[in-house]
Amino acid sequence: EPTRDYWYRGAPEDVKQYVYGRKAAFDRETGIVYRTSDPQRELYGMLQARLAPVLGSEFDIAKVPDATLRRDLQSLASVRGASLAWLPETVFVRIDDAPEASRYVTLLRDTAHLNVSHVFLEKGELVPAENALTVVPGFIGAYPNAIYRVTRAELPALTAAIGALGSEADYRALADRYAIRRTNPAFWAASDALIDAYAKRAPVEAGLFDYNRLENR
Repeated sequence: EPTRDYWYRGAPEDVKQYVYGRKAAFDRETGIVYRTSDPQRELYGMLQARLAPVLGSEFDIAKVPDATLRRDLQSLASVRGASLAWLPETVFVRIDDAPEASRYVTLLRDTAHLNVSHVFLEKGELVPAENALTVVPGFIGAYPNAIYRVTRAELPALTAAIGALGSEADYRALADRYAIRRTNPAFWAASDALIDAYAKRAPVEAGLFDYNRLENR
């Protein structure tokens, strides 16, 4: 019940009743015996263990073989809070590490909400302090909002810059340093390299990315 109530913080009583009130009552206890104070995470762990034989690991940063790079990506993924509200929702990051081939990761902004019971008036439900960041190797999402290019040595600086965002001016400074905007003369060459890397990494799933939502901030 605490987990369920957390998902519907601030929702009107009629919404709560529609979702788990009298009309949706199911008076049976779960067959799972939970042993921790975080049943949601515990359940996810059970599902992960059960599905382990068929789960892919291509998006798991814990599986990145390079220990130093893995540590830097995990540090980036640990950024939390209001600074992420200034970050685009989906960012492809090209990491240059000559003479090695460039690597790509995706940053996904996890935008926190009190609840998602309504299609409109989203701003009133946002909880910036609870924002989180997911970092995965490779590409997730067909509509990137931004493309960054960094050297491997710059990853800690990128992490610090994202964690310090507090205004549109701060983001513009970050983008000036790392983003490959559509107005950049090198944009299409960078796009070709990105799509080529996607095709090599995921030859079955790969396709062209849609730049309709690419920001030029």
